[in-house]
Amino acid sequence: MTVGVEATVPPSPTPFAPSGFVGLKFGHELRITGKLRIAEIVGMITVTAAEFQRHFGRYQDEALTQPVAITRNGRERLVMISVDEYRKLKRRSREVIRVEDLSDDDVAQIAEGRMDPRHDHLDAELK
Repeated sequence: MTVGVEATVPPSPTPFAPSGFVGLKFGHELRITGKLRIAEIVGMITVTAAEFQRHFGRYQDEALTQPVAITRNGRERLVMISVDEYRKLKRRSREVIRVEDLSDDDVAQIAEGRMDPRHDHLDAELK
């Protein structure tokens, strides 16, 4: 994303930043990096596929600390994340909560829950 302002920013404090990579500390709403003016919004940088190909190593290093969204024709297509973050996401998607691990309040709320009447016709599927 091109930003219509010029800004002076300090060198990036991340240990993975390549030489000449500049930016504000992670977590800021907006950051402008180098001459390319790549904007970061809420902890994820966005870069075009062409820019990603030209500076693959830079974005590999950046993905170790935050997600890198890769766009094509102005639309996000892929996100590069670290292997540790990927494993966390996979582990979470398969997490099972046992009834014994729920509090009494949680169990009571589940027991009191009612399905929206619009879905009553689905009860026939259970018979």
